Amino acid sequence: MKQWLFVFALLISFSIIPHSVFAVELGGLNQTAATAGIQNAPANPKDVVAKILAQGISLVGIIFFGLILWAGFLWMTAMGNEQQVDEAKNIILAAVIGLIIVAAAYAITKFVGGTLLNGNG
Repeated sequence: MKQWLFVFALLISFSIIPHSVFAVELGGLNQTAATAGIQNAPANPKDVVAKILAQGISLVGIIFFGLILWAGFLWMTAMGNEQQVDEAKNIILAAVIGLIIVAAAYAITKFVGGTLLNGNG
């Protein structure tokens, strides 16, 4: 259980790092842009949702990668223990099914969002 907790904490920390980078203040960039006559565009809701989806997809990719590594580690260290090999196979199967579900959800969201925003329906 401690191993899963460590892996989960590691994955969460890797997913928080990009968010903290986006949260950094722009420093003098806004002042420089104002001096140059460049206006800051207000955040478009479509862009905000796209960024959130991209972060979610990257988090799923990190979790998938971690699960595959963990299952591979379990399999390689099984030393003939069939129960551990079966557990590793089940983890790989669940990770692949989860990735397929998330990819399908992303594709459906992209299609429906594109259809609604472009008015092709």
